[in-house]
Amino acid sequence: MKTDPTRPQGRTHTLLSQGVDDTQPLITGHKLVAAVFRHKRLLTFPAALGLLVGLVIAIKAPNVYESNGVFLVRNGGENIVVNPLPSEGNSGGWSQGMNITQNAETILLSDVVAKRVIKRVGPSVIMTPYRPKLPQSARNTLFSQLRGLVYDLQNDIHQAGYERKCTMRNAIKAFHDGLTVEIPPRSNLIHVSYQGHNRLVAKQILETYMEEARRYHLEVYDDASSVKLLESTHREAQEQLEAAKAARSAFVKSHGISDFDAEFAAAKAAHEEQLADIRRLKSGIANRKLMLGVLAKRLKKINRFVEVEERVTEPNPRVAVLRTHILEIEAKLRDLHGRVKPTDPQIVLLQRQLADSNAELERELKVPPVVRNFKRQKDNVEYSGTKKTIEDTKLALVLDENALNVSKAGVQAAEAEFERYKSLEPEYTVLTKQVARLTSKVESSAAGLEVAKEKQLLGDRSISTLKVLDEASTPMMQIGPDRYRILIGGTLAGLFIGLVLVFLRAVTDQTLRTPDDIERLLGVKMLATVPQLNSKHIRRHRRLRITGWY
Repeated sequence: MKTDPTRPQGRTHTLLSQGVDDTQPLITGHKLVAAVFRHKRLLTFPAALGLLVGLVIAIKAPNVYESNGVFLVRNGGENIVVNPLPSEGNSGGWSQGMNITQNAETILLSDVVAKRVIKRVGPSVIMTPYRPKLPQSARNTLFSQLRGLVYDLQNDIHQAGYERKCTMRNAIKAFHDGLTVEIPPRSNLIHVSYQGHNRLVAKQILETYMEEARRYHLEVYDDASSVKLLESTHREAQEQLEAAKAARSAFVKSHGISDFDAEFAAAKAAHEEQLADIRRLKSGIANRKLMLGVLAKRLKKINRFVEVEERVTEPNPRVAVLRTHILEIEAKLRDLHGRVKPTDPQIVLLQRQLADSNAELERELKVPPVVRNFKRQKDNVEYSGTKKTIEDTKLALVLDENALNVSKAGVQAAEAEFERYKSLEPEYTVLTKQVARLTSKVESSAAGLEVAKEKQLLGDRSISTLKVLDEASTPMMQIGPDRYRILIGGTLAGLFIGLVLVFLRAVTDQTLRTPDDIERLLGVKMLATVPQLNSKHIRRHRRLRITGWY
């Protein structure tokens, strides 16, 4: 098979994968290696990008120095709460059932100690940023200049927003993030350490912290002053509570109210009910007016009378005449029977006429009656029903309007009552909250006083101590970050991404590149290949031919 000399060497038209053996592997190692060399840029670009990202992270990461110190704890005989006095971050003391080592750890991690340290050294020292600088003994070399540029860049990065971040809240968070307290099992030693971006600042902060922690630990176990202060606080809280309750009762009685919450809720419910009735009545009136308009239009389209056609059977007039005639003859016969004989010619004549009339009446009755269709007008039922509905709706509308007027008068009274309670609510709420706060204060002070009295029973012989065994050390070496590891990790991650991209490119590439690809696709052997005849390949061909002769 010949290749097109105008195409690059080793490339042919991309063919459909007809006849490909499904048992072949997805990609061979030879193809993968060839793809790596063929797509070198696809491999090197992610690696360079990963190296650049690692370099940025390494430059932005500040140096970390750690100062260490050790406390020695002498256990006393107590097993109760360490501090019953409410303080900042501690509303009612710590939970009971903690031994002295756990109590000491709780004291060391408290916000009270942290705030004391920050007040002594200042938030700006706690929030001190990373400020690298060249040593004075550094020579003026290219490496030193490059190193100075990197240090200047790091200073700009970490100095940004420094003054804005120097607040007590941020300083407390930064202090707790840098502080570590460790207690080895079955030991009276407490190891403390502080990590900072400056070795001297880290040592200064830890020294101050150890002094304040020891001082606060002694204050916590001063039982006599705690009991006296708690007794005074408890009495004062009780007096304030009684005064607050009396002020609330006087306020309620001055406005003629017995139970403010219940009466206020009832006034609010009545006001809402009146408003709901008004809304319902207004909605009903609007619907009725709309209904009246619809019915009026409908009534105009309906005829008041309708024309109906009826079948009427007309009686035979001859029958009525004959019956009347028969009655007259019978009347005459009854009159003559009393005065003449039955054989009298008049009676005979009347009897003959009566028989003839009856016979004629029978003949007329046999004649079928005459049926006629008559048209007449009568009242329209639909018109009458619509008119009655309109009248009923008008009546209901009048009743609703009257009820609305009554409800408006009622809602005005309910609203006035509700507004009165509403105007009194803020002052009543303030008094109620004050009573609740003082009640909680009395309960808290009573609980603290009880615990303090229990502590006082232990005596001075069981007081625990917290001593400094090892002073805060001066960090000599930085503990992080490992910038070389960051750079190597970024480069390896970029190489891995590049290898994945090369693998995907090799798997999805269907281009025929070697004679084996053509034989596998077509199922026939290759007889020969025609190389691309440019100057480079001609020189290579001659070199191989000469080598073959020998």
